[in-house]
Amino acid sequence: MLRILTLLFAVALVVSCGLKLTKKGISSIEDVLEHRNIWDTSVPQCTDIQLVFDINATVQESKGLNKRYLDCPYPETGVPCFYYKDPVNPIFSVRNGSRELERFNGSHTFKIVGGGPSRNNIRYYNEREMLEINSFSYSASTPESTVWTVQNQQQSMDLTEEGFVIMRGSENWVGFVCQKNSPCGDLKPQGLLSPDFFFIAEVSNKGVDSSTDCVLSIRFELHIHGFPLLPGRALFCLGMTMITLFIILCSYVLYNICGPKQDREQNSLSDDEELVEANVWTRLEEIYHVIYSFTQRRLFRNFILSVVFFDTALMIAQAFPDVIARGGWVFSAIESCFLGIYLMEMLLKLLALGHNYFRDPWNIIDFLITVLRVVDFLLPFMLSTSIHPPVKKAARAIRAFRLLKAIRSIGRIQVLLTTLVQSLPSIASTSFLMAMVLIMFTVFLRVLYADTVPVSFGTFARTISTLFQVLTLDDWAMVYENSYSKGAPHVMIFLVVFIVIENLILLNFILAVLVDNIGITIENANRRAKAMQDEEKERIRKIEDELSETRPEEESHQEALLKRFSEEKHGERKAELMAEYLGVLASMEKSQFSFHSEAFLLNRLVEISHKKCTKE
Repeated sequence: MLRILTLLFAVALVVSCGLKLTKKGISSIEDVLEHRNIWDTSVPQCTDIQLVFDINATVQESKGLNKRYLDCPYPETGVPCFYYKDPVNPIFSVRNGSRELERFNGSHTFKIVGGGPSRNNIRYYNEREMLEINSFSYSASTPESTVWTVQNQQQSMDLTEEGFVIMRGSENWVGFVCQKNSPCGDLKPQGLLSPDFFFIAEVSNKGVDSSTDCVLSIRFELHIHGFPLLPGRALFCLGMTMITLFIILCSYVLYNICGPKQDREQNSLSDDEELVEANVWTRLEEIYHVIYSFTQRRLFRNFILSVVFFDTALMIAQAFPDVIARGGWVFSAIESCFLGIYLMEMLLKLLALGHNYFRDPWNIIDFLITVLRVVDFLLPFMLSTSIHPPVKKAARAIRAFRLLKAIRSIGRIQVLLTTLVQSLPSIASTSFLMAMVLIMFTVFLRVLYADTVPVSFGTFARTISTLFQVLTLDDWAMVYENSYSKGAPHVMIFLVVFIVIENLILLNFILAVLVDNIGITIENANRRAKAMQDEEKERIRKIEDELSETRPEEESHQEALLKRFSEEKHGERKAELMAEYLGVLASMEKSQFSFHSEAFLLNRLVEISHKKCTKE
């Protein structure tokens, strides 16, 4: 009878609290529970029963659950610390007077009632904030909590009237999500370490546990570290990087177009109707040539190469859980900046090379890698915050392809891969011959030793696996010892013949083909480079010969002017002044013609280099 009355009283209390919430508005959380100065202590409703948060058992349970335990870089005494991505299973015990602790397995509600970025800045939330943070049915747009969620919930969750989850004993794991509109949604690091947050959690069996008449409640502190970079802030880093690079590029283009040398060159070329049709098109052509020369500069290639190597080092560092837990926020921000650099590189090369960009296989590889990284970057925007685990794994695996950019930046590795591709026809024929020999020996040995040595030659698949092991010389003596113990010692003859044919002849033949093709590829590359240098020298020599043929015309022009002046009848003083004037004029014309010649030579060199790069 007492339990029935207690249950009716609890229901009436919940209904009255709900009516107060809807009629009187939002009240302070202090009117519901007295929380001041409660740290790892309980608020018992029974005089001799207390609920205790077992820190050691919780840490051990987390180690067994996550197969690891990533502690905080700077742990606080008496406060358990957990990694953001690792679910937590809080363990509670019941102390009944002087009796030993017993594990609490009753139903209870879990709520976050306070928190802050540090222990000195912790504040308790009001009732409205508690509903927004903890209620799984606070609004239609928020079907789950904005701060935490239940990780291992297999069935539909039981909720209270306020939307709080009813957890069953220690079966439910708490995982922190910290969406954007939550108190821990957009944290900034105080250094190179990822940001952390201190939560004040409340556990209570009030109105949800029918196994006891006592109302047990406790508030305790949790320290969560290693919060990730939000997608919005990553997009901000990407945008700022691209804007910065665009400003640098614009400054470089303006300097090369509007600089003093370029002004003189444009003035000298402005009268050439074959090169300039309109001022607008001339400027666009100048911008194109500047961007093209910028993408071909060694400084640009070395910069991209250094970014690729640094990006590779970051990817390798993130393979260690301790490193990613402490610096994941900073690593994500740097990766967003690197993605901006890769996008600018791809756009500049597309602008400079046009459709010729896709004629180079390495450019196609760069394009695909960049597109895959963009898809990985946009994945959190396209999906909800709770991304399916296989999608997360696939997105994480895509990042490994960025190593191909490092291979693309090293010329010698390109030669090796090009040789491998060119050697595929020869390798394919040799590999086909090896497969035929393997199948022949498989059928032969299976027929002879299927009954004698069934472990190694019992089926067709086992025989192929055994022969492949013998081919790689991986502990092949064990195959012979096993056959010898089963009464088949003469299998040694067939194994030796198989090793000689497959390993010593055919496999070495493949290596010989690769080595020979590498030598041929390097020789052809050196020959092409030498031919291009000779061709460039010949073009420059022809241009110099054309210019040298025009130099005698300058001298004859000056003599003609002097002769024409001497035929006219003028005074002696006037003749001297005119001769001096004409001499100065002739020297000015000579200097102007020399400047025209140099500009013409420079323009021809630019055209030749552009045509050569277009052909390549």
